[in-house]
Amino acid sequence: MTLYLDGAEIGSTPITVGLSDIVDDNDWLGLSQYAQDTLYQGDYTEFRIYDHALSACEVAATVDNGPDAE
Repeated sequence: MTLYLDGAEIGSTPITVGLSDIVDDNDWLGLSQYAQDTLYQGDYTEFRIYDHALSACEVAATVDNGPDAE
């Protein structure tokens, strides 16, 4: 699993389960299922869901291309 910030890799770790094996009953942006966690105080410019894991080049291209025109 790799984490990117503005198209640049900032962390990576091997995972032993498939993403389809993760139980995803509570899927929120900026909200945790745990009361002690603080709410996200930022903004979302754009949110996208893909049907595959993006390569490093694809991640960089999404940043270079910017958000979709409205």
